[in-house]
Amino acid sequence: MLLQALRQGLARRYPWIDSICIDQQNLTEKSSQVSMMGEIYGSAAHVNFCLGQGNEETDLLFDCIQEYAAYIHEHEYANDFFDP
Repeated sequence: MLLQALRQGLARRYPWIDSICIDQQNLTEKSSQVSMMGEIYGSAAHVNFCLGQGNEETDLLFDCIQEYAAYIHEHEYANDFFDP
């Protein structure tokens, strides 16, 4: 599902998919790669993620997150949360 969505559009993409790109059975490799994730994601222009199939509880959670983001956006201190 996520890979199909990423295929759309004209931009060239170089996906990094943790569960595919890291040998999950090799604890040495996994530990090494995990320690670099901050650098990997920090240098990315865009980050997409997939949490899997949703349900009523996750739908409610994302509704709450959207409402909170809208609330923050409407108030003066919004920049405190979103500006680096």
